[in-house]
Formats: sequence, C-alpha cells, structure tokens
Amino acid sequence: MSNMKKDSEKKESKPRKVYSGPLRDKARTQDRLINTVGSVLEKRGYAGLTLANVGKASGLDRKNIYNYFGNFETLIKAYIDKKEFWKVESKNKIADILESSGTINKEQITDLLQDQFVTLMEDPGLQKIIHWEMAENSELLRTVADDRERVGEELFNILEKDFVGNEAKMRSSFAMILGGIYYLTIHASSNGSTICGIDVNTEEGSQIVKETLDEMIAFVFDKYSKK
Repeated sequence: MSNMKKDSEKKESKPRKVYSGPLRDKARTQDRLINTVGSVLEKRGYAGLTLANVGKASGLDRKNIYNYFGNFETLIKAYIDKKEFWKVESKNKIADILESSGTINKEQITDLLQDQFVTLMEDPGLQKIIHWEMAENSELLRTVADDRERVGEELFNILEKDFVGNEAKMRSSFAMILGGIYYLTIHASSNGSTICGIDVNTEEGSQIVKETLDEMIAFVFDKYSKK
C-alpha cells in the first residue's frame, strides 16, 4: 500500500508537458518580430528600420509580418505600444489615480515623472522612439503622440480642479519639466556628455535630477495651486 502511494506521488509530481500548436507558434513569432524591431531600431536608428532589415535580423520569412500584422507599419506600432511608458510602465498607477477620489497630489505626479525619467534612462528603445518623434513627420508617430496626449489630458482634467485661474501656467510648467526629462535622457544616451556640469549617467547625477524634479513639482503646486 505504501509503495502504491509513493508511485502515485511520483506520477503527480511530474511536470506538465508543454505542447506546441498554432496559437503558441503564432505568439512566439509575433514576439520575435516585435523584439527584432527594437533591436534594429537601437542598432541602426529609425533610418535603418526597414522591412528588409527587420526580416533579415529576425531570421524569419518576411511573409510572417504580413500574415500576423497585416503590414510593416502595424508591426512597428505593436513595438511602440509595448514600450510606451504611459501604457505599460505607469498604466496601473494612472488607473488608480483616475479611479480615486478625483484629485491628484504632488506626490503622485512626482512619482509618475520620476518613474518616467528612470524608465527613459534605462530603455534605449524608448529613447529612440522619442527621438524619432522629434525628427520625423509621420502619421504613425503622430498617432502615438496623440494617444499619449489623451492619457495626459485625463490627468490634467483632474489637476485643473486645483489650479483654477492658473491652468495654462500649470500645463506650461509640466510641459517644460517633461521636455527636460526627454532632452536629458536622450542627450545622455546619445553622447554621454554632461549638461550644465551634471552627468545623469552617474548614480549621483541621476539622483540629483530626481530630487530636483521633486522640488520643481512642489514649486508648481505651491505657486499655482488654489488649495
């Protein structure tokens, strides 16, 4: 009886086999193509992001791009959506803010923007996307920027309740802060030089920027908020 029990336990402890199939193979191929877009973008820049280069780097037949994404632009959009900060990294935080009591405090905004700074510093692919948006007039990139703006607008609509009469100055302040984050991170990645003597590639420089972000956001709230 004891031996039968042990045999039964051995059988139950065996790992389940993972079988391949059309759906699993499709997902793997899609992921491989999306990741290849990132690799090509980081190595060759947006000028080198072509159908031929992605197909060659992926090691897959180019027909897979059309079979699974319809066209090359949709594949690129899938990669951008995967990297987009407001849709991925901060999605849960933003959802919590929008579903909360209807107010946003300076700690929440500071947390979001400090997270964005860190994410951009650590993600070359996302840096390339932001730089690409600045350098090229593209319907696809405009759509991405507009999607990002819609998320921001939801936050601003809540913020404005506490900045009555100073809405434009509040928005302008955050536009300059966000623009500074973009420039600092892209500049640091592109040539590694200092900006105003600050090297954001170092732990010390990065920490100073995060602390200054905290102080700048606090200033915007203290200066323009009616609360």
